[in-house]
Amino acid sequence: MIFRGKQGKISITLDGDTETYLVKMTGWEFSSSTDTDDASYFGGSATEEGYKEKTPTTIDWSMKGTGAMEASDSNRLAVYKAHQDSTLVEMTLYLDKNSGIRGQGILDSYELSNAADGKVELSLGLAGWGEADMFTTP
Repeated sequence: MIFRGKQGKISITLDGDTETYLVKMTGWEFSSSTDTDDASYFGGSATEEGYKEKTPTTIDWSMKGTGAMEASDSNRLAVYKAHQDSTLVEMTLYLDKNSGIRGQGILDSYELSNAADGKVELSLGLAGWGEADMFTTP
């Protein structure tokens, strides 16, 4: 299952209650997959018909995105530290103005580029931690 969109944010909560936006997303891709185990057994109906039975085990999700980052030293340092320390960050990806996907994850990759105009671009990968939740606001 893949959702693509243009708007989203990556933030981190510092000192327990101060939310700091690390990245304003300009493009993203969310991917979710389910691992399965072979649950076939000899003498069962599935093996008599020649087909395997699969049982779902765990769900994994990840996100890849690009975005603009504030050029302040503290913001660049926060992204670097979050990656180096495997700090959980908050992800919110918008499908439209009232719905989207949110969850927590670890920055498993990032790449910075800086154009001549001073605009700092960031490409990143986020490994999901726990459940990713689809939300709708009224």
